[in-house]
Amino acid sequence: MNQNKNIIGKKNPIFNHILKEQKRYIFGLASVLLFLIPLINFFKSDSLLIGPESYYFISHSALLQSLTSSFSYEVIIIIPIILGLSTLYLFFALVEQMKFPDKLTLFFLFLLVMSPAFIYTYSSLTANSFFILFVIATLLLIMQEKKIFTSLALIPLILATLFDIFSSLILFILLIIYSINQQKKTSYIYLVIILISSLIQYFLGQPFFLGPFHIEHAIPDLISDFGGLSGISFFAILLSFIGIMITWKDKELYWAYFLIPLLVPLYFISTQIIFPFSILILFFAAVGLVKLFERTWNLIPIKNITFFLLILGILFSTLSYIDRIDQLTPSGDMIETLTWMKYNTVHDDIILSDAIYGDYIRTFAKREPFDTLYEKEHTALNEELLKNIEINKFISLLEEQDISIIYIPKEMKKIYKGGFIILLQNERFKLIHSHGDYEVWAFSSKEV
Repeated sequence: MNQNKNIIGKKNPIFNHILKEQKRYIFGLASVLLFLIPLINFFKSDSLLIGPESYYFISHSALLQSLTSSFSYEVIIIIPIILGLSTLYLFFALVEQMKFPDKLTLFFLFLLVMSPAFIYTYSSLTANSFFILFVIATLLLIMQEKKIFTSLALIPLILATLFDIFSSLILFILLIIYSINQQKKTSYIYLVIILISSLIQYFLGQPFFLGPFHIEHAIPDLISDFGGLSGISFFAILLSFIGIMITWKDKELYWAYFLIPLLVPLYFISTQIIFPFSILILFFAAVGLVKLFERTWNLIPIKNITFFLLILGILFSTLSYIDRIDQLTPSGDMIETLTWMKYNTVHDDIILSDAIYGDYIRTFAKREPFDTLYEKEHTALNEELLKNIEINKFISLLEEQDISIIYIPKEMKKIYKGGFIILLQNERFKLIHSHGDYEVWAFSSKEV
């Protein structure tokens, strides 16, 4: 009787159909979400690519710059979408190889696709979107019996180490876990290659964490309901705790528990690792969801209501995130203002603005920002300039640093209304362009 009323039981015809056709439904859901984001931005006349990290890669990649010159910035949106769907395909192949139960696979990939972390990662150009693809491809190739596939694993393995030291560390640990679990000595060859590649990257100045590309806040960046850049649903966090508590003695999941003490402290050092951290949390959330609703409940209606409330909570988090996606996207007014700077300012002009706009300035204005979040050379001085209320000191610092243009988005007007904004009434400053709530000011040197 209970089995017939079990909402995730195989005798439930609707759930059984979804379970059998889960690939089709998960791919369909992912496709809708990943194409919906650029569609929303298109109708709002905003950039199709969301997130500041996208513009870091565009401004630093000759290949991407060539693509944008030949076509437009909007063409690049197809890259993360292809990466997202390809990664999802490899995820299905990986869980099949690891013999995950069908229910666990369904709920894990459902929670993953519905998470703001997934939507953000594959609606923008991010290191994580490439890294996760390379890691899964490496693991899948290593798991094959034919030598040609294990040899081909070297390609994605080396590519996965090129982003930052953290990426190499995670791949190194995953391969150790695989080697111990499968007792395959051949994996140690890959470990040596990772170490060599990492050492080379380290001596070339590779950072431990790539970024940051936004002002990091650990809790909002983790729980999307609090307004962070990506993250996961609060309900998924609750389910993950249930999953951890229910299965902490399960020896088959030791590999996942091994990653918890590694990723938790590293996340609080840099929230740039949110996507791999989210994958781990959502895995435990899926385990918790399956274990919780496979158990016998005395009150079946309460069980069903609880299940639907959890699913609705996750759906609400996703829709809330999509509703504020325009806050993560360069607006049409911003792009117009920065593009104006490209054609109406001198090529070697240095632009003063908040550090978070550095890569937008490089991408659209083709000018050099005075500061960015990940380049620390001018961080203190940039902050001092923006908070300055002494006109003589402000002018002196601008002259010393050869700063001639000030870019002021609408957010800066609010943040620094008691800072440098009040100094712009001086005759040495002139408003040379304004569009919407975005302004460009010129600073005149003494000689002019």
